[in-house]
Amino acid sequence: MDNRILNINGPLHDPITAQDLEKLTQALRLAFIQNSYRELSDIRVTHYSKTKKSGLILLWSDNGNCKELPCPLDFAGVVQLVLNYLQSEEISTVECKGWDRDADHDGDNGKGWRIFVEDWGHVEGYCCVICAIKPCFMWYGK
Repeated sequence: MDNRILNINGPLHDPITAQDLEKLTQALRLAFIQNSYRELSDIRVTHYSKTKKSGLILLWSDNGNCKELPCPLDFAGVVQLVLNYLQSEEISTVECKGWDRDADHDGDNGKGWRIFVEDWGHVEGYCCVICAIKPCFMWYGK
């Protein structure tokens, strides 16, 4: 699908709760099945890129300046990879701007994640994208 839209966020408590993991898993499931007409069990992530703007970008094919995974990952493998990525120190280098920022407001903020694609289902010029995952802040009103 050329004009797909995907933009989902969710909480990431420390320690991660079962509900956090379920929300992350379901958001990734939607990204996978929205990207392809194939069955979920047939979709593989073969390449990736990491950027300060978009975080971890997952691709189903080589698309220029990206890196090949040592082996293709199925859905279960991607869930574990994303969970490990979101718990790593590396996410501190990803920009959190706009709706992702640690906003000053009359409430509380908590750590979270956002799974998304940009226009035409691309991310930062990559066109073979399943989705990008980046850290963000969740805003909780009082």
